[in-house]
Amino acid sequence: MHDLTKNKKENMGPGGGPITNEGAGGEVYHTIYYIAESPHSKDVIYAGADDGLVHITTDGGKSWNNISPELEEGMINSIDVSPHDPATVYIAYNRYKFDDFKPYILKSSDYGNSWKMLGTGIEENSFVRVVREDIEKEGLLYAGTERGIYMSTDAGASWHKWQRNLPIVPITDLVVHGNDLVVATQGRSFWILDDLSPLREYSEEMRSKNVHMFDVEDSHKVLRSAMRRQGPMGKNPYYGTEVKFFLRDIDEEDSTVLKVEFMSEDMNLLRSYSSDNELKQNKIDLKEGFHTLRWGGGVEGFELPKGVMPPRGSQGFIESFSVVPGKYNVKLSYGDYEKISSFEILPDPRNEIDESHFAKKSELMKDIHDDISDIYSSLKKMQSARDQLDDLESRLSDEKFSKILELSKSTVKLIDDTELKLISPKQKTFQDVINFRNQLDAQFLDLLSKVDGNVPPITSGELTRYNDLKSDWLKIKTGYDQVVSNIQDINTMLIESSVPFISRGGE
Repeated sequence: MHDLTKNKKENMGPGGGPITNEGAGGEVYHTIYYIAESPHSKDVIYAGADDGLVHITTDGGKSWNNISPELEEGMINSIDVSPHDPATVYIAYNRYKFDDFKPYILKSSDYGNSWKMLGTGIEENSFVRVVREDIEKEGLLYAGTERGIYMSTDAGASWHKWQRNLPIVPITDLVVHGNDLVVATQGRSFWILDDLSPLREYSEEMRSKNVHMFDVEDSHKVLRSAMRRQGPMGKNPYYGTEVKFFLRDIDEEDSTVLKVEFMSEDMNLLRSYSSDNELKQNKIDLKEGFHTLRWGGGVEGFELPKGVMPPRGSQGFIESFSVVPGKYNVKLSYGDYEKISSFEILPDPRNEIDESHFAKKSELMKDIHDDISDIYSSLKKMQSARDQLDDLESRLSDEKFSKILELSKSTVKLIDDTELKLISPKQKTFQDVINFRNQLDAQFLDLLSKVDGNVPPITSGELTRYNDLKSDWLKIKTGYDQVVSNIQDINTMLIESSVPFISRGGE
């Protein structure tokens, strides 16, 4: 048996005054308060007591050595063995029960044979409860104090307050879990800082850079229906890919374009954002500071033809489907700076789905996407042709142009009839579908949304529905093909009849 405390009997009896005993037990101590096993060896264990003693065993507890720092009596609140160096250990030491609220952080680089006091930069009244070293980057430390959280990038030589949106609250424990920092507070629940990549990647070299994109963290593919929450619950992290970067010394007169491009594993472009994009969905604000660009996995969408009611606030742009789990790349370019970061979108761990099912789902969504794109492209061409034919008819009144006018009018009617089979231009609000039914484009879009939002494998119903819509489109497309043929004939007739391209004003 080894007593690892001071074992002062006078501190282990009843507390309080001579008349009434104080039953809370605040004055009773000499207890082992914290035990930490080294992640490098199961035989190396540290034990800290609430009276300031620290012991170490290197033989799995058979023998113990007193390695206590030479400080006034206080509490060993937590011990953290460095995940990078077996000989390095950090201790959060506090004396608030002795009315001393100063921050005490101790570090040893030789298994506790000598100690160094840290804590420069921490507020004087913020006594320390816990210190943790980052599991990926050596020397990156996090400290939980009575009045918030601090961080150090130089192994504790200096500290910086790192509160962000965290309340000013006692931090009772910290855990680095994967790429996140989990924070336990006293009275304000658990908090999680998602994605420590910028901290781990940051270096002194970056102080002189005007632009830098940090490595992108992997994420999980989670369906939108699984993101819903109700009641007073904490806010979940963003379900998607986040690109973090900073900009410095931005010249407002500079025309340099900032571009962020998401690409497949083989570098095929999927979605592009830029500072000069006219669509707000794809525009990046070019301003100084730290930026986070969020990508939900959506590929380039559709710019809508005239007559298609756009979703509210979409500026005539509809999002397309989102990519399936797999490996992807993102490239940020700005002037001479260019960086590509590879990342992975992982499947929802709650579902066991074979990769082949994701491949088939991706193939079906791409087929639907291409058909919608084909519909809108064909419709835009027909609408443009109709505008030009209307202008042409307004200029041709001579009897010798009767054949041209006749073919032009029949072509305009064919465009009108074909358009009404593809879209519903009378829909102006979301409730108009009651009176003016959705046409082929909306049915394709609905199917795309259903396939995109469902867990694989794709169903026979989805495939059957796609084949039916595809068949409908091929039939309707014969009208488009006839319009193209008519336009070619009209152009030939115009040349043969020497119709002027530009009419003389006033005639």
